[in-house]
Order: sequence, then C-alpha cells, then structure tokens
Amino acid sequence: MIRRRRPMPAWWGELMKELTRPPYFLDAAIQQQATKSAPPPTQESNGGSSDSGTGDAPRSHTRPAPAVGSRRAGPSSRLSTASEGDPPTSSSSAQAHDVQRPHRAANDRSDVVPAAASATADKARAADRTRRGEVLNWQLVFKKAGVPTHAAKAYGWTIQRALVESGVLRVQTAKQTYALKRTETPPERIEFLNGLFEFVREQGFQAFAPIVHTRAEDPYLLHRGRVYYATRWVDGNPANFASVDQVRQIADVLAHFHECSRGYEADGAEMVFDLEHLLRRRTEDLQAMLAVAQARRDADRFDRLLASSASRLREAAEESVRLISDTRCQSFLAADEGVPGVCHLDVIPENFILHPRRGMTAIDFDLAAYAPRALDVSHLLRRALQRQQWRSEVAYTCFSAYNQVRPIDGPEYRVIQALMTFPYRTWRVARSHYRVGQAPGQLEELEACVDEADRRERFMEAFARQIH
Repeated sequence: MIRRRRPMPAWWGELMKELTRPPYFLDAAIQQQATKSAPPPTQESNGGSSDSGTGDAPRSHTRPAPAVGSRRAGPSSRLSTASEGDPPTSSSSAQAHDVQRPHRAANDRSDVVPAAASATADKARAADRTRRGEVLNWQLVFKKAGVPTHAAKAYGWTIQRALVESGVLRVQTAKQTYALKRTETPPERIEFLNGLFEFVREQGFQAFAPIVHTRAEDPYLLHRGRVYYATRWVDGNPANFASVDQVRQIADVLAHFHECSRGYEADGAEMVFDLEHLLRRRTEDLQAMLAVAQARRDADRFDRLLASSASRLREAAEESVRLISDTRCQSFLAADEGVPGVCHLDVIPENFILHPRRGMTAIDFDLAAYAPRALDVSHLLRRALQRQQWRSEVAYTCFSAYNQVRPIDGPEYRVIQALMTFPYRTWRVARSHYRVGQAPGQLEELEACVDEADRRERFMEAFARQIH
C-alpha cells in the first residue's frame, strides 16, 4: 500500500531554517572579516555623535581602513579616542557583506546577528579600548587608576579626556593638560615641594612641572585618608642616558636647580649630609648578603655569580668608606650643610622629559631633600656611564655642565669619587633579590654588573689619578 505524503505545516519550514542557520559567532566573525576590506564610510550612522556628557571626541568620518594584512600606523596623539576597533557603519557593513557572501533570498535572515551577540561584541570592543588607554569615559579611567572622580570637582576641571600614561593619570581639560597621581608622600612633604618650587621660580629656575592647586588653594587633595596631587603635564620623551648631549642637558638642569634652591628654608625638611654613615650602612648590608651567597648549600646561579665577585665587591665598598671618611671630604660636607641646596635624588630617565623646543624638564621630585649635589652628580654619572660603556667623555661632559653653574673643587671631586667607588648597582640588585624577593631580570642585571666590572674599575682608576 502506497502512503500519500502529506504537506508539511508552515511552522516546520521555519523551524528547519532556525536549526540549519550558521552559529551567530561564526556569522559575526565572517562579517567582521568582510568589513576590513570595505570602503570607508561616508557618514556616521545610528546617531553616532559623541556624548557631550563624557567629553568624547567625535569619530572621524573619513578615516581610511587599513589594507588586509597591513599594520595600521601609530596614532598621532596618545589622547586620541578614535579606536581601531570601532564598529563600521551600517552602509559599509552591508556592502562588505554582499562582497564576501553569496546572495540570499529576501526572507533568509541567517545573516542577522542576534542582539545578545551584538552587545557582547560591543563590550569586547570597549574592553579592548580600555586596555589600550583609548577609553571614552573619563570617570571609568579615574576609577581604574584608583583616583576618585571627586578630584575633578576639587580642582574645578571640566574634563574632556583621561588616560593612564607612564603610570600617571593624564587629564585633559579644555584649557590645560595635567598629571594627577596618588602618592605615598605625606601632605607636609608636598607642602615642602610646593614652597620649594615657588622659591626656585623666583630665582629663575623654570625647568620643572609646577604643582597645581585645588579650588581650596591646597597643593594636594586629601580624600578618605589618601593623598593625591597634580602638576602640569610635560610633553616630550623620557631622556636618553645613552646620549652625551642629553646627559649634558640633565646635568645643567640639576646644577641650576641645586643652586637656585640654596637659601630655601623649611622646618622639618630631611637632610642627607652624613654620607659616611650612609656608605658604612650600605657596606655592612652588602657584606651580609655576600656572606649569605657564599654560605648557601643549595646555591643557585645568582648566589654563585655573586659569590664569585665577593672579594672585589668587599674591597670596593670598604674603599668607598675610607675615602668619604677623609678629613677633606668631611670638612667639605660640613661647610656645604651650612647653606644647603636641594637634590632631586631620583635621577632616572623617566624623570627627565625632553621636548624638541623647550628642552629638558625635571619631574617627580617626591624624593627631593637637602643634600650635597655630589649625590645627584654620582647618580647621573653612574647610570650614564653604564649606558655608554664607561666612556670618559660622559664624565667630562657632566662635570663641564656643573662647572659652568658653580665650579667643582678638589674635596667635592673626592666626595663624588667615594660615592662612585661603592658598587651601588650590584648592592641594589642583591638587595632586591635577598631582601625583597626573587623576580625576573635579577640574574640578567647581576650578569651586567659582572660584565662591566673591568671597564668600571679602569674608569675609577683614571678618575682617581686626575683628581689627586
């Protein structure tokens, strides 16, 4: 008996379409791939103008799309909010879809991405913008940086954009750009720095980022027991200690800052003039760590490498103490303390910004204290010489810059010699390894110390002959 096939109901056909439709994530991936080769949109769709409440910049209407497989050139500004991951307009998306996929019937809706998938894709793009610093909502940036949004009101800022750059919150308003950060520096220290900056400005020194006051005329913001402060943002690039000319510019800035700070008086400010005690304490610390490295039965590569240099390191550390305890050095330090200047004491490339037209600017004075300028000189020399294979030209350039501001005499050269003789770089990495904890890069740093040891000793021997 032959059975007659009955026609299927209409709902059955719709069900089969749903069951055979490609997964939405696959469809979305195909669509996104297609849009890479689509022509640039000619107008913004879906009312895509920026929200004035967030201070976003409007998206460009004519931004060209990169060729498939090419790498987009870097953004012209770090503050740009136009993201490479911005969704295309509906018109360009449709064109690209027609190019990449075969024509479908009018009632075929298999190319429609569900609303939930679209929302997920939008969140993913927003998260990507957040990771790259191109965040459209400044309140979100503040929260992620651990800075209260209340700061905007406290400073009277109408914020347009904000992002975290070089570990500092960069805040752009309609009139100015600021660096805002949370600090462990107590309020009285910021009061000290604020008064210091006002003093050196009166003396003619301007190569620094001034502290910005709140609407209440305070140089810092105290919120829920935490301290924040802001300075003017300094445009430019971190200094390059491998450049002799930039080392000269840094030395010039430090020398002028130190001299312009002489005469500034502040109660309770830190004084760092007992360099003999400083070097003795560091020498004892280094010797203790060397003993640990030599006594370990389960010594690792770091221990063995440090132990292999123990005798040389002990000799250098003890020589530094002998030099600084000389009566000529002690007499010089006592006289210098009578009319002290202020040292930066954190001489690293990131704290000196070079602008093509405005030159070198010093930032981040959080560690500044009354001290002999020999401390800043030795810090700059040590780091620059390490980068430039201990070339004597680096020291000559640095000393020349200081001598043009105030000449270095014999006893001061001996103080610099004592500070430079101590194996500071090795002591620092060993202290990090044994006192703080093991971390990536410590072994490589110690290897660099061992590698430069001969060049360093030859430089120090030549330097000693010239100053005696």
